[in-house]
Amino acid sequence: MNIESLKISEKVKKLIINDIKLISFLTIEEKKYPFPPNFIPQKIEIRLNNLLCATLNIDDDEQILTNKTNFIKQPEIIDWRFDNECGLFIISGIEIINRTENLEIFKIIDFNITKQ
Repeated sequence: MNIESLKISEKVKKLIINDIKLISFLTIEEKKYPFPPNFIPQKIEIRLNNLLCATLNIDDDEQILTNKTNFIKQPEIIDWRFDNECGLFIISGIEIINRTENLEIFKIIDFNITKQ
């Protein structure tokens, strides 16, 4: 996995250059297609700085939010997973991966992020 093959800014490359696991993860995830408009995940996980902070399980129309830990106020890395798939990945406020662009619910949420 080569960092140069990633479609990310030089600023982000400098931030992650020594994190081989993250580079490998991003290399795989950026090749995946956006979720279809009718996609409804059964499980949403929010990870901040690689720590699982919250899980939303949607089971039989019942939503259960499990707060795993205190939220980090200004995380360097924000990672939203949908059914164990990367849906949104942000580093230093810069959108790296966004597979949610077709999902209606995410069109109303302002993540205050910068597109590359």
